[in-house]
Amino acid sequence: MAEFVDRSLEFCWIFGGDLDGSAFGRNYSHQEKSFKRMPVNKEGHFTTVDGIPVRKLFIANLTSLTAERHLVLAFKNFGNIVDVSIIKTPTDKSNKSNFGFITFETPAEATRALKKRHSLFILNRKVYVFPADSWHQPLELPNGQIIWDRRKAPAEPEAEANVADEDKLCGTEDSFAETLILAEVDEPDSDCSVSKLNDDCLLLIFDWLPMNERLVLNKVCRRWKLLNMRMWHGIKKLDFTVPPLDSTLSDELLRNYLSLCPNVTHINIAQDGHKLTADAIVTIANCCKKLESIVIRDIKIHKRSLAFLARSCPMLKSFSMDACSTQHDGEMVALVKKSSLEEISLKYSASSVGLWLKYLHPPLKSMSLEMYEFRSDFLLQGIRNVKDTLKELRFVSCESIRSNDVERIASIVPELNSLTLAGGFIDFKSHSLTPITKLKKLTRLDLDNNAFVCDHFLNELSQQCSLLKYLSLSGIDDRYLTVQGLSVLSEFTRLTHLTLACLIKLDDSILKSISQKIKNLQHLDLMGCSSITDEGCQSIVKNCKELEILDVSGCMHVTNLTVTAAIASSLENAGKKKLKIIAGESGIDVDICWSSEVTVDPSSSIMSQYPGTMLIIDPEFRYDDDFFNNLFMDEYEYDDLYDDDSESFFDDDDDDDDDDDEFNIPLNSNLFESDYENSDPGFLFLN
Repeated sequence: MAEFVDRSLEFCWIFGGDLDGSAFGRNYSHQEKSFKRMPVNKEGHFTTVDGIPVRKLFIANLTSLTAERHLVLAFKNFGNIVDVSIIKTPTDKSNKSNFGFITFETPAEATRALKKRHSLFILNRKVYVFPADSWHQPLELPNGQIIWDRRKAPAEPEAEANVADEDKLCGTEDSFAETLILAEVDEPDSDCSVSKLNDDCLLLIFDWLPMNERLVLNKVCRRWKLLNMRMWHGIKKLDFTVPPLDSTLSDELLRNYLSLCPNVTHINIAQDGHKLTADAIVTIANCCKKLESIVIRDIKIHKRSLAFLARSCPMLKSFSMDACSTQHDGEMVALVKKSSLEEISLKYSASSVGLWLKYLHPPLKSMSLEMYEFRSDFLLQGIRNVKDTLKELRFVSCESIRSNDVERIASIVPELNSLTLAGGFIDFKSHSLTPITKLKKLTRLDLDNNAFVCDHFLNELSQQCSLLKYLSLSGIDDRYLTVQGLSVLSEFTRLTHLTLACLIKLDDSILKSISQKIKNLQHLDLMGCSSITDEGCQSIVKNCKELEILDVSGCMHVTNLTVTAAIASSLENAGKKKLKIIAGESGIDVDICWSSEVTVDPSSSIMSQYPGTMLIIDPEFRYDDDFFNNLFMDEYEYDDLYDDDSESFFDDDDDDDDDDDEFNIPLNSNLFESDYENSDPGFLFLN
């Protein structure tokens, strides 16, 4: 921690506290106004707000070519220069400018430089000059001695007394900092070096703390409490499905979190076994006015709650709902019509006819339906509405998709970039996938566990869809897809991701062909392919220079020879990317300490990729038209659910405004008011 604090002191500065100095440009007018109020002592020299004479100046907007000698040349006319330093911007922030510090021997010399600050240029770029923070200024002892580097000040009684007096004066940020200054500020012990940091340095340190420990910061002092509130307000994403927020979520706990984080833009509450009720959506709508993305699971949809969500969150772009156990067509109609969604994802529903689909409108770009029931005519009507903006369609085990629907979709949206037809489709035939080849701009295709992928289709696909970069064919039935069809895979020369898990007929000859023609391959999944051996895998790791992940979990004939070949290839090619081999339940000895050039992951992706029972579809079974015509009508009478009056109910944008008050649930909006000072934040501690 001490090293981090010293580093923070070196890099943080008064103009907003950014490590790269970029905040200066954004806050220039604010800093200029503050400079005009800069104190002046009786000698006419500038001082900091706590009375320390200014000798050290901060210089911003330096180019990457600026060296210390350039600063010396620019400032030597103002007086004797004691020290010069330049802080370089990290390479990953090349768009940010560098900054530096320059120290004069006397305050008079620094004052002369400050008065000429508007006419200074270095390497044909205007630079901005301001006094450095008081804790950066050289320390003048009562005996006249000057400590140029305050971090090296001797531990003498006089020096300690001087520093103690200074700490009392600068317990808060000076006027250049962007902070809240209170009349009564409870500061921590002045002997604590952390308390000398400015607000932005402290926020950087606080950001490393676990979520539950951040709550304790409120009890340290009033300044830390305000900084903590500022930190909570800066949180944009809350994901309650991963640590440290994966404890069982309830309505009260969710309300408390959102009271702390009013600026959340992305929220995921799709926990397994949560205790949320229908009020959760209303709580989110009331608290998160800037919401852009929401993911929910197994929550009963309240009447008009989705309409209230759309109205309260006008920036909502992505909506995902999982395990929809209740009938929700009417609520989805309201959400779709009253919002500008770009992404919609719904999973696992047997209580819908999909009326909302025909109300789809731009700017919708992506739609995903997984094991979801709907009427195909509603789907096609909705796709027509968004044909100009739609780029991605995903259907997983949607029995409602018929064979001729694929051809209609391909003709409606020929500009589609991504398509998923995975799982079982009971009305498909051997030629049902052929219309996909009309999608010339397709870059991603996922056909996992689709029993109707055949040799002819792959051959046509390789000729017509040459832009494909992602192709997934895991779990394909070997009755239609043979070795002849798999050999065509090498023709997809632009592929970067190829998934071929659990293909029994995949052999070494096919892998060799792939390694020779697909040079940009980055991710190859061969999980559970029992026919491949070291011969094919060695060819892959030697020839695919861009390969980053190779999954051979469950491949018993792949041994340590593949890892050895990967290490040798990495040593021979200095620019080759580091390879990760997933080797669980394979013939590779995962207990060996392999070279750092290759990472061997002992885990297995077999269970994670194919959880639960696979849905088995008999492709030879044929269903008549009456089956599909009555697929949903046995349970619902459409005319009774959505007649003309009910549709016009959702057309009126103002008809339910008066009912919004029922959702205005009181929240902990005063969580950080004065009465919170003695409250217990323990409600958010994680188990």
